[in-house]
Amino acid sequence: MQQTVGETVSEKRKLASNTAYLFINWGLSTLFSIIFWTVVAKTFLPEVSGIVSTATNLVVALSGITLVGLSGAIRKLIPDYLARGQKRKMVELVHFAFKLTLLISAAVAAVIFIFAGYLVPIFNLPTDAIMLVAASLVIEAAFNISSSVLIGLQSMKKLALTNLAGHISKILFVMAFIHLGFSYVGAIFGYFFSFVLVMLFRFDEMFLRSGSERIDSKAVMTNYALPFIIASVTWLLIQNGQYVMLTMLKGTEATGLFTIAMLISSPILVLPSILTSALSPILAQLSVKRNTRVQSQLMKFVFRYTLFISAPLTILIVMFSKNLIFLFSRMEYLPASDLFPIIAAASLLYAACDVFYSSLYAIGKPKVQRNIVLAMAAIYVLLAVPLTIMLSAKGMAIAYALSMLALLVLSYTRIRKFVKVDISRWSVVKILVASLLLLLFIYSISGFVYGLLSVIVFALLGGLLYLFALVPLKFYTEGDLKMLRFFSEKIPVFGNAIRKIADGLSKII
Repeated sequence: MQQTVGETVSEKRKLASNTAYLFINWGLSTLFSIIFWTVVAKTFLPEVSGIVSTATNLVVALSGITLVGLSGAIRKLIPDYLARGQKRKMVELVHFAFKLTLLISAAVAAVIFIFAGYLVPIFNLPTDAIMLVAASLVIEAAFNISSSVLIGLQSMKKLALTNLAGHISKILFVMAFIHLGFSYVGAIFGYFFSFVLVMLFRFDEMFLRSGSERIDSKAVMTNYALPFIIASVTWLLIQNGQYVMLTMLKGTEATGLFTIAMLISSPILVLPSILTSALSPILAQLSVKRNTRVQSQLMKFVFRYTLFISAPLTILIVMFSKNLIFLFSRMEYLPASDLFPIIAAASLLYAACDVFYSSLYAIGKPKVQRNIVLAMAAIYVLLAVPLTIMLSAKGMAIAYALSMLALLVLSYTRIRKFVKVDISRWSVVKILVASLLLLLFIYSISGFVYGLLSVIVFALLGGLLYLFALVPLKFYTEGDLKMLRFFSEKIPVFGNAIRKIADGLSKII
């Protein structure tokens, strides 16, 4: 029992470390993405920046297919091999993944080169942009595999640092090529050429500098890669296909309203995505040891923090929806505010289930995860078509929310067949009580909220009310203080502020 407690503490510290660096990586990626698109928007007219956007997103979409699920297999199997002491198999897995994805990407690139003339009217892109898409596919595939290797090794610090080098070089390359007169060609080329620099920094991790041992590549593809690609493509079709379906059934205006509601609600999913990415390699290693007790505690830990952050964020987004619409769009999008309660609730349900859904793959049940996604997709399609016909964008939002509820129920019930995850119901109740107080506060001051400044001020006040409301409810624990202090070490920029919060909480817990 003492050993289990020690392992839990160690794994929580590892989880906190992974989360801190992945959060830094997300923050830097978001910041430099804004800088990149600001440079593009300030330099080019909309029709030219549209070429850059279409080309870069097309590469990302195609690379998701050419990876044939190996990125997911790597993230699962590298921790598995490490836990078993099979480093030579890990090397062979990486080599196999690189060879296969580069071969597939090169084949797809060759097809694009050959049929570039036919693809120009389909994608409405110039020929040279099509050629750059083809050339960038191989680079993007190698970059994605290397990122998966680092995540599998839990080298999150190196992932963040190498990505930072790539972001900086991307901005410099793009500005230099544009200055030299290469227009959108320079922007696209600079965007993907920066990945080459990242690859140079990651060379030792990618090839692991040692010999290899034969692996069952057929089993890797059948048991891990193919279920992952099926689940990924299904998610891609749901997340992107719903806009196409809505346009076909109700027109572009309904799609525009639905899009802005989905976009503004997306921050609800940021923390759950980071936490599950940080947790997955740890669960994979524990699955080798068959330590389901620690796995259960870690899932419970992540679920608690997910709900702790996502619940109040959902309320703030819903209550300030009209203000956010004015901030990010224009008055014509105001009817989208009716969609926010439904879409934000759907996002909260997805956030709540993400740890269970993602953990199924991490513990070695990829086919179960695949089946759940397919079942959820079937529910979504069956609901979305009639509800959209009857209620337009609101019907699509309801279908999305109900399918996320189904995903939560299916994921939680299935994960409990393998790992006895017991959710702390009292923690959930305490979060709901504090969230209700936040809701009442925002509702009471809603008449005083007009501009961006008032939104920020009242959102901060509401956030403080939420945090303080949890004190008399005895939500915070000594474990929370340890995590805060650990985070202060990993994120030195905010270290002093985080330590002061921890010291303050220690006096009242």
